[in-house]
Amino acid sequence: MAIENELQKDLFRKIKEYLIGLLKMEEMEEATGLDFDSAFDMLIDSNPEYQALSDKTAALRSDINQIFIQIKGYPLTISKETQMKLLDIVSDHIEENISQKELNKYFEIQLLTQNDDISQRANHIKGLYLQGHLNNRTYSLYNEAMNCYIYGFYNASCVLCRTISELMAKSYLQHRGYGDLLCGKEKDKKHYTIPGLLSEASVPKKILQLYRNIHSKADKIIHRIDEKTSQGEALKTIKELQELIKDFPKCI
Repeated sequence: MAIENELQKDLFRKIKEYLIGLLKMEEMEEATGLDFDSAFDMLIDSNPEYQALSDKTAALRSDINQIFIQIKGYPLTISKETQMKLLDIVSDHIEENISQKELNKYFEIQLLTQNDDISQRANHIKGLYLQGHLNNRTYSLYNEAMNCYIYGFYNASCVLCRTISELMAKSYLQHRGYGDLLCGKEKDKKHYTIPGLLSEASVPKKILQLYRNIHSKADKIIHRIDEKTSQGEALKTIKELQELIKDFPKCI
């Protein structure tokens, strides 16, 4: 109990620091007169104070989630809308002593809501678990993608789906004798992409389209800092991966 009390105190302190940091960043963004995305891009590139605040709030959010995992068993994934509601509740008291009881009550409500959401998402993917189709490494990654979806980490779930599809494609291409092209050893054929090589190997068009769909979403996440993934998009990507796994040509 003493350990949990200490964790709760640390949680409260970090939440307060996190909110103060967000308020300062918001003030700096509003001062630019630009929309949020433009203000963020400008400040993150040119303002050292804003850069430091961005790094600090990101680190604090990670710390907060780790404490939630220790106390509750799962992280609190705060959407932009929820974040703004939280700011509305405590911003008026930010320079005074925020009521820990009030803040704890708010987060308890959020955690209970999230627990319901987690149960619902777990039900969404009951039929998506695979048996016997993957090697141990890929099977582990697939389960991790599912867990990321359950806990609300939609971007991570989609990126893991991309990794799995690429591992499968490379393994198949190596088996079919295209390993040298994957490594770029034949200089005159370096222009081949993995989808191009899959096409050369006569992989069905349906598989190619599923592969491209999965990679298109993940590439946006990787290359666009502000890319957001909805619950529906993440579930769609997992279903596409499952379909790709089931129908992908077997290495015989």
